[in-house]
Amino acid sequence: MKDRGRIAQVDETRACVLLAQGRTHEAERAIRAAVRVLSKGGEQGLLAEALTTLGRVLSRLGNFPESRNTLRRAANLAEQAGAVEDAGRALLTLIEEHAESITEHELLESYDRANNLLGASQDAETIARLRACAKRIVSARRANLPPQRAHSASDFWANFNLFESVHAFEARYIQRALIDAQGSITRAARLLGLKHHATLAAMLEERHRDLAHLRTPPEPRRRSIISVRRRRLKSSKTHPVKILHVEDVPRIAEVVKVSLEEMGWSVETCADGVQAMRTIESSEHYDLLILDDDSGTSISGLKLVRRARQLAHRRRTPIIMLSASDIEPKAWRAGVDAYLKKPRDMDKLASMVTRLLGKQ
Repeated sequence: MKDRGRIAQVDETRACVLLAQGRTHEAERAIRAAVRVLSKGGEQGLLAEALTTLGRVLSRLGNFPESRNTLRRAANLAEQAGAVEDAGRALLTLIEEHAESITEHELLESYDRANNLLGASQDAETIARLRACAKRIVSARRANLPPQRAHSASDFWANFNLFESVHAFEARYIQRALIDAQGSITRAARLLGLKHHATLAAMLEERHRDLAHLRTPPEPRRRSIISVRRRRLKSSKTHPVKILHVEDVPRIAEVVKVSLEEMGWSVETCADGVQAMRTIESSEHYDLLILDDDSGTSISGLKLVRRARQLAHRRRTPIIMLSASDIEPKAWRAGVDAYLKKPRDMDKLASMVTRLLGKQ
C-alpha cells in the first residue's frame, strides 16, 4: 500500500525479532530505517517506541553513550506525546542496559520517574521489569555499603589481601570519574588529580580493562593537525629529536607516541624485542631510547639496555626504562638513565625526556 509509516512499524518489530535472534547488526539497520521514517512523521509515540528499540540495539553493539542518549530521548518524546507507559518502559530499558555506567543520582531519578509513569500499568511483564529494576538498585546499593565492624582483629585480617583491596578501591573511583566525565578520559583524569590522561589510559589498559567500556572511544587525529606539525618540523633549522620507543601493547604505544609528538619530537615505535635489538644494533641515529622490560619475546628490556651500552654509538644515548615490573635495581645496574613505573609515573615521561635531552 506504499504506507511508509506502516512499513516503519514492521521494521521496528523486525528489529526486535532480529535482536532476540542475536543478529544485532541486521537489527541496527532495520531500526535505523524505521527511526528515519518515523522522525519525519507526527507520530511521536511510535517514534519513541522505535527509539527505545534502537537504544537497546546500540547497547548490545557496545555504543553506550549513543544508547543512553537515545533512551533518554525516547522517554521524553513518549511523555510529551502522552504515552506514559511507553515513556516508563524506555526508562526501564535505560536502567536495564546502563545501571552500572550512569551515576547513582541518575539511576535513582530514572527509577523514580519510571515508577510514577507506570503506577497505573496492568501489564504483568512491565510490572515484573519494574520490580526487577528495583531489586537490582537495592542490591547494588547494599554492595556499596561499608562492611560491618569486625568482631575481632583475627576476623578482620582473615583472608585479607592488600593488593585486591587497593585495586577495588581504585576501580571504584576510576568508574565514578569516567561516569561523571561522561566518558571523557581527559576530564576523568583531571577529576582524579592525574596530570596527564595517558596515566589513566595506561591504567585502563593494564589494571582495569573491565572499565574500558565507560571510556568514549578516542577520535582519530585530523590530517590537518598532522600536516601543520610536519610543516613546522620541516621549516625548523634544527634536526628534530628522534626517539625509539619499544612497547608491545598497542594502546600504550599510541598514548606515548601522541603525547611525545605533541612536544615536537619524532617517535618511532617498535613492538617486538627481536626487531628492537636489530634496530638498536643498526647505525640509525636516535637521541633517546624508551624501553619496556616485557617486550613479548625472549629479549627483555634489560637485555636491550645491556646491548646498547656495549655499542660505541649507543653508549651515551639516554635510556628510560618504562616498566610495570619491579626491576628498578636491575635497570640501574644495566645502565639506564631513568626508571619510571607504569602506570603510576606515565605523567612524568615528557618532563623526564626533556630533562635528559637537556643534559645532552
